[in-house]
Amino acid sequence: MKTHRLNSSGRVGHNIQLYIAFICATIILTACMTPSILVIREQNLGDALFNQYRYDEAVNHYEQMIGASKKLGIYRNPQMESEVYRKIANCHEMTGQYNEAMISIQKAKLIDSLEHNLQGRIEDYRHEGKIYVYMGSFYSGMASLERSLSLSEKLEQSIKNTNRLSLADTYLALSQIYAVIGRSSDALPLLEKALSIFRSADDVRGEMESLLNLGTIYSDQGDINSARQFIENSLKIAGGNNMGTARHYQLLASISSSMGEYENALRYQEKALDEAKKLGIAAQIIWATIGMGDIYNELGDLVHAESYFNAAKEIKDTLLITANSLEASLGLRLGDISGANKYFSSEGSLNGKAISALRMAELMIGNEKRDSAVLLLNQAGTAFRKADNFHGLSNVQLLQAKILLDGRNTLRAGSLLDSALKATEFPETVWQAWYQKGRMYEILDLTDKAIESYRSAISVIEKIRGNLTIDEFKSAFFDNKRVVYDRLISLLLHDNHQADAFQISEQARARAFYDILANKKIDFRGSVPGDLISKEQEKRLEMQQLYKLLQRGERDASEKGVSEGAEIRQIREALARTQTEYADILQMLKLNNPSYAEMVSAKPVLLSDLQSHLDSRTAVMAYWIGDKELIYWFVTHSDIIGGTTDIDRNGLAHIVGDTRLAIQSNETDKTSTGLSQLYQLLIAPVENELNNISNLVVIPNGALHFMPFQALINKKGEYLVQKYNIVYSPSAGVYIICNDRLVKTGKRFMGMALSDITVENKTGLPGTGNEVKRILPLFPDNISAFGMQSTETFAKEHAGDYNFIHFATHGSYNYKRPLYSYLLFPASDEDDGRLNVYEVFEMRLNAKLVTLSACETGLGNITQGDEITGLSRAFLFAGSSSVLVSLWSVADYSTSKLMTNFYSYLKDHAMQEALTLAQRDVLKVYPQPLYWSPFILIGNGNISVN
Repeated sequence: MKTHRLNSSGRVGHNIQLYIAFICATIILTACMTPSILVIREQNLGDALFNQYRYDEAVNHYEQMIGASKKLGIYRNPQMESEVYRKIANCHEMTGQYNEAMISIQKAKLIDSLEHNLQGRIEDYRHEGKIYVYMGSFYSGMASLERSLSLSEKLEQSIKNTNRLSLADTYLALSQIYAVIGRSSDALPLLEKALSIFRSADDVRGEMESLLNLGTIYSDQGDINSARQFIENSLKIAGGNNMGTARHYQLLASISSSMGEYENALRYQEKALDEAKKLGIAAQIIWATIGMGDIYNELGDLVHAESYFNAAKEIKDTLLITANSLEASLGLRLGDISGANKYFSSEGSLNGKAISALRMAELMIGNEKRDSAVLLLNQAGTAFRKADNFHGLSNVQLLQAKILLDGRNTLRAGSLLDSALKATEFPETVWQAWYQKGRMYEILDLTDKAIESYRSAISVIEKIRGNLTIDEFKSAFFDNKRVVYDRLISLLLHDNHQADAFQISEQARARAFYDILANKKIDFRGSVPGDLISKEQEKRLEMQQLYKLLQRGERDASEKGVSEGAEIRQIREALARTQTEYADILQMLKLNNPSYAEMVSAKPVLLSDLQSHLDSRTAVMAYWIGDKELIYWFVTHSDIIGGTTDIDRNGLAHIVGDTRLAIQSNETDKTSTGLSQLYQLLIAPVENELNNISNLVVIPNGALHFMPFQALINKKGEYLVQKYNIVYSPSAGVYIICNDRLVKTGKRFMGMALSDITVENKTGLPGTGNEVKRILPLFPDNISAFGMQSTETFAKEHAGDYNFIHFATHGSYNYKRPLYSYLLFPASDEDDGRLNVYEVFEMRLNAKLVTLSACETGLGNITQGDEITGLSRAFLFAGSSSVLVSLWSVADYSTSKLMTNFYSYLKDHAMQEALTLAQRDVLKVYPQPLYWSPFILIGNGNISVN
């Protein structure tokens, strides 16, 4: 240790000596420098640092240059000083310090005014105008730029020709502000003049900027093809000349998003954000962050959108950036819409005023203040027309038509919808216009035309969804589209087109999950950038460390008999933040993985496909919960019957929730009442069709995913399980995939039991050890782990080699973050003891069955498309043909009996029948549904041990 310290000290001492020598040499050299040499040296250093994006350091050298320049006396060059003040202003602009930038420009203006430097004054006013634009003071910016243009007109012709690039810069800057406020008709002629001058002078920077602004204007006008061409040409110039490309990628992202190409949009936006960060330009970083939020908002992922908007606001506030336009734009996204409208109106921004008025109108419609909404829409429409923003105008017409249809005024509404469809090609507007046309035709009792319109709307939605490859995006995108499918399904069913109605319901169900299963399994890491892999691994390790800290803290608190302290709460908060960050990294891994781009959207199965998978003793009961009615289909190998029951979505969810609560509370009367009521709603309409049926495949919808159909009670007081074998599936497509899935032959069994070990304050499960030990003799080829040996690492290392996998441990469902729902094991040196959903997705199984003999393992978050993120679907994704899971916390000993009997029956019966027989056995001993009904079989119920 002493030798190490001496050597280290010697090195430091030597470095200090070198540093002192360098400082002394610098002082001597500087002392020998004349002010004129210092001026040149400091300006060159400032320029070099600016080109390295080290703006604060550049400012220091520029200021030293000015200090040295002032000492030159008669040799002083004021024009050079004013030029350097403009460079200082440029540095401050990059870091978002607009007030400081303006101070520097005023100093330059003063010098140029005293020196009668007309060319300098032209540049000062132009620079001042641009700063005003950055600050959001559009009128002031316009005045300064117009002053710059006016001064340019005073130049002699010979000087004008010499300084034509300066004039082009002014045209460019003025056209930019005209474009920002929506005066595109004034902006375009100036841009064309600027572009002509830049090209004749071979000024690639000016040409690049002009093309970029032309792309912006054509994008606002809805001419997407022209916009893309201009932006891509500009990008080619910028990339070939080492210029910043953040704005290019941001515009391409915006265009892609508006065209429903959301994944491309996110890739472009990611590039924009990376480029902005690389250049250190504060405003571009903020706008790129806002742009990420905008894409997620369009995609329907409002949680991610808000997080990006808040991040942008935090950056702005941290850097103390004073920019009214930025503040208003964030307000528009974070809730201060009226404040944004007031600002945009005061500054004459037509697009800003129109968009904010449109947003306020949407809020008024939501609050049923239609008269106020109409006034705001009229204001928005007028502003969009003046700005030549046809896409914005079509959105106004869409909302105006909706209000008219709410009042059953079809004549004017039809005209507005036709106009909206002609004016835009943006898919989000197009599908909504077709949907509103469908509503209009329904009011007019033109059923065929209504069906045709709804089909047109769905074809647009499906085209966008077909371009999405990432499951989270598919789920988020569909959330606000369900209403179209609702209306079409209802119309088709009432028009006696049961098969067509069923087909449309299949298009809406579990598509993200279905598409994943239908494609080959993808390694989500794949061929992606190494820095993303590193980030994913670092964040995963960070989560594991936080889990262990949390476990230790909870254990210590439990042993001391005290409640959780501030330290444990801080760990929980840190874990929640890390989980969010990790989920974002996973999403980016998928987004940058070429294998995901190759995924194809699976075609929904045809009714005939489903029927070919049903034998004469098997029927499907499929449900769809509409706003005002419950729709059902009864499907056999040769027939389909469809019908409706009068109950709205909220009413059905209320009954399901109350019944579940009654079951879990073991309240006999309330349980019987709820289960009988649900039987009448769900089964009674087709009761007469069930006479020759033994097996029921239940395809639930919405709240019905949380209901054990086997516990429903008929008028005779019989449970459904006493008459039928029941298996579940999120959709007909998933059912077929699970039934067709090829798995390894064999009957190898892996069993894991927590036994009596307490983990994370969750008490031991003594019955689980006996449960697994009683099952093992049924499978001579087995492997098992109990207590402290039943680790997460054991599960990951061995599960892929077994046909039947049984986890008898605690399960926990994370309602806020389903990705972090988990099976709980004792932590080891290799793991944190939590087998999370995202880790299950990475497993490669060849199992016939995975049994989760645990608490709440069958739960998940349901979106409008029945996309459940939870342990059950994770194991199906990992490669199991079926999973056996629980809908609520289960009793230890009754579960042990049920599981032992289930596996015993598997020797001679298919899974669905084995589960039925086991549940009937437990029912005889524990008649309350609490004990026997929570377990449901999802996937292929036709498999047996042999």
